[in-house]
Amino acid sequence: MVIKLKYFIFIMALFGHYTFLCLTANPQEPVVSPSPKPEIAKDYLAEYKNTEVLVTLDQNQGKLPYRLLRLESDPDFGEVVIAKAKGSKGTLMIPIGDKRFSFKWVQNKDYQEGLRLLQLQDWEGAISVLRPHIYPLVKFLKLAEVDFDVPVGIYLNALVESEKWNESLDLLGVVPLKDLVNIDHKLLLEIFKANLRAKQINRVMFLANQLKILEKNDLQMQFANELRIQDYFPEALLMYQSLFQITDFSNATECQLWFYYCKLKQGINPSLKNQISALKPIDRSQKEYSLYRLLQGQVASIEEQYKKAILLLSEGLVYANLELSWVPELLYTTAKIYQKLEKTTAAKDIYQQVILFFKDSIWAKRSQEVLEKIDPRNLQAANQGHFLISDYRIWILCSQRKLLPKVFLPTILKQGFNTNSHSSALL
Repeated sequence: MVIKLKYFIFIMALFGHYTFLCLTANPQEPVVSPSPKPEIAKDYLAEYKNTEVLVTLDQNQGKLPYRLLRLESDPDFGEVVIAKAKGSKGTLMIPIGDKRFSFKWVQNKDYQEGLRLLQLQDWEGAISVLRPHIYPLVKFLKLAEVDFDVPVGIYLNALVESEKWNESLDLLGVVPLKDLVNIDHKLLLEIFKANLRAKQINRVMFLANQLKILEKNDLQMQFANELRIQDYFPEALLMYQSLFQITDFSNATECQLWFYYCKLKQGINPSLKNQISALKPIDRSQKEYSLYRLLQGQVASIEEQYKKAILLLSEGLVYANLELSWVPELLYTTAKIYQKLEKTTAAKDIYQQVILFFKDSIWAKRSQEVLEKIDPRNLQAANQGHFLISDYRIWILCSQRKLLPKVFLPTILKQGFNTNSHSSALL
């Protein structure tokens, strides 16, 4: 169930006014240079290039065993596959896409053993057994009649499970994504994130550009989000820009806001400030409203208008909900600004909220780092779920007040919150 944050709002009486906290224009087209193809650490494709692939070929005579040798380009028939019948000295030239021929891959005992090892989660053993059988298939992925992409996808999954990130992206470097029809998008995202953590930016951008060519918009947006989170702002903004210019893309508004966010992270200037100010206003009922306020709050913070930034960010929090990915950053940014205003107690409480409620986010990690610098005891309190909200009174504003004690407050109490007499207003 989605719980709207505006149903449980902390109001802090600071600076002589109430500040809300809760728990819960086309730019110029930049010059895009193509990402270089990643270098392959060990070329398994070359190592197994002469390995033949055994198939059965359906012809008028029935199922006959053939060995696929290579692909060639023929002036009359276009791209063809060269095959050789068992015991024959001659070869057969088969045009790709010719429906008169039907292939079926013959899975030998070694491949079956590899699958058995996968079921046992013996990833290393499975990879060693499967590798000589997978790489010979790669050059024949264009044969749509045979689902060679399925065993390649199985092998990629084993590489991910064993965290062989280099080989996984090396394989994707020689296998066009368009030929991997059945590939799991979550698999690609894991490979992307791992190589991003290893700072292999050329590798990940090579993969990202393939997604752009294939118009995999949702997955491309996830890639852009990962780049942004890891502070690769120039690369992320290029991806966001191409996405928000797609007229029928459902997340175009969000991508546009992230585009300006990435530009802002590279430095503000009067032109950029005017572009952000000229953005079409976003209604409070839209999910992007809170992101819009985050962007405006960032501008105010850079200009050292901290009280204005607090108001903008707080209003964004009021109209956000827990499922929005940028809520932890809204809280974290608010805490940073409170630090700048020397409101250390308020800042600590918010950092602790981020750690408690968004423990798997990068903003929880960054909050931990800040709290350790302020006082290591703060981090221990956050991890145990105990922190006091005692330096200011707490009220609740809720358009459906009766739902709050039944739905959200018990959840807070179960987390181990210490509350004082002020918090009786929650009830």
